[in-house]
Amino acid sequence: MIAAPLAEAFAGFTAERLPAATRAHAAGVYADTVACMVAGLTDPEVAVFAKRFAGHGVTEPLTGLKAAYGNLALVLGFAATALELDDGHYDTGSHPAAHAAAGALAVAAHLGADDAARFDAFLVGYEVGARVGAGTSLRADAHGHGTWGAIGAAAAAAHLTRRDPAAFAAILDMAGGLGLATSVTAPMKGGTIRSAWVGVAARNGLLALDLFDAGVTPEPGGIEAVFGKVIGSAFDARAAAAGLGERWLIANNFMKVDASCRETQGALAAFRAAWPAGRPAGDIARVEIETFVPAADLAEREPVNIMGARFSIPATLALAAHGWQITADGYARALKDPAALDLMRRVTVVADPAMTAALPVRRTRATVHLVDGGHLAATVDGAPGDADQPLEADALRAKFGALFAEAGRTDAAEMYARLTAAA
Repeated sequence: MIAAPLAEAFAGFTAERLPAATRAHAAGVYADTVACMVAGLTDPEVAVFAKRFAGHGVTEPLTGLKAAYGNLALVLGFAATALELDDGHYDTGSHPAAHAAAGALAVAAHLGADDAARFDAFLVGYEVGARVGAGTSLRADAHGHGTWGAIGAAAAAAHLTRRDPAAFAAILDMAGGLGLATSVTAPMKGGTIRSAWVGVAARNGLLALDLFDAGVTPEPGGIEAVFGKVIGSAFDARAAAAGLGERWLIANNFMKVDASCRETQGALAAFRAAWPAGRPAGDIARVEIETFVPAADLAEREPVNIMGARFSIPATLALAAHGWQITADGYARALKDPAALDLMRRVTVVADPAMTAALPVRRTRATVHLVDGGHLAATVDGAPGDADQPLEADALRAKFGALFAEAGRTDAAEMYARLTAAA
């Protein structure tokens, strides 16, 4: 059963076990996730939600949020994903950092832990959650958010509270029974609950520790039972444990500077490769995108709100064609702009069986048909920010500064140095 080897590997873990380059990369992921939380707290829905829990408990020192520790995890997890800029991981099908950081920061604030302990817990939560995700074959209609992420948050909590391997494993199995059953189509239909799932799962991860401390017992092999038969159709424990202690999944994540669903970004990269910057969008007659499933499912031409637009290739390309930033403000503008709305209706997204068969190579082709009868085309594999196309350090640092500025914070340089020094 997977809980035991994960617990043995990560009880008492410290970041020194990682190679220096991996540790530095992980510190960048950690800093990026905190910045997403800081700016995410300004999202209108997150801000209203957070007011229900504010003013009680302790203040989390990195984000400034004050709440009881379970509610800290709830709000911070929601905030981390609200802007659609947090890290993700193809092999797991979701976003390990947001779940792990929400749990780690909440418990660390409650315990008064130092920066090194907080970072170690984040790494533990990331690796444990991601490994369960890598071993899980989620059902086709399930979204990755809020499922195995509860286990990542629980791992961070177990590490910070210094549980021995037996207790650590029991807490992981407990969290296995507290994940959510989430719908993959919710964000495509405009359901902003998709971001809240991360916070709920992080809160449930901490609840697993609380239940264990109350004497509640988990189902033995609870991870396999839930993720192999209920939320998932199969669980491969060998895949989850592969390279344990030697291979670090955080090293192969993806990171983003464009605030749209990752599976829109291959189309975005192909379109940008084909379309000269600054050329008028009015020159476009229509756009055809050929890509793989599930990216081809993101074909909505009339998204109902910003969340739906972030999960729409036509909407995302409309922003790029007009030279607008891929942000919430950009989508809000496009959803009110007649020319952008018209262009969305002239973007066709089709599934190419050969591209689907080529996965994990994420190939996309964009063909831009012009009003003068000509066309421009480009094919790309993957998108900027993938493990084999890492973003430049300057771009990530600029993103960090911009997110802090969005929140009205003036301490971006100091905080970036503090977070990256944690490694």
